[in-house]
Amino acid sequence: MPIIAPMKAGKSTIINGILGQKLLPTRNTAMTAIPTEIVFNIISTQESDGGSYLTLNKKFIDEIIRLQSSSHSYLQNHSDSLQMISSSYPHLFEVAQELHNVSASFRTLPEKTSGVKQICESLAFINDVIRLHENLPGNTNSGHEPFEL
Repeated sequence: MPIIAPMKAGKSTIINGILGQKLLPTRNTAMTAIPTEIVFNIISTQESDGGSYLTLNKKFIDEIIRLQSSSHSYLQNHSDSLQMISSSYPHLFEVAQELHNVSASFRTLPEKTSGVKQICESLAFINDVIRLHENLPGNTNSGHEPFEL
């Protein structure tokens, strides 16, 4: 069942209500930057691996690392960028600060994440990285394939 509505219409909230758990991240500002497919399977307890999980393909994980790297470079080369993000996009400030301060490697995501809290945190991070990258001057996803989980 596709759920399609304008930005900030409560799509993630309604899906969380249907699922009976806060699987998708929500906030008072625009949150979801990528189409997300939820698959609900009723599996016997013998086959179950313990509940909810998020799977990401390797190409998608590599793209999130690329977006982190690109955002990091921009933040390093524009000294006023953190202040601009803080005032214009306060909900993205934490991830911008993390990317600005990183010195060695970027946050990597596992191909499979289990547990509602961990899934919600991973999806929030993914969406924030994409939104941050899209909102930095000169950055777009144009020329790249659509994001695929």
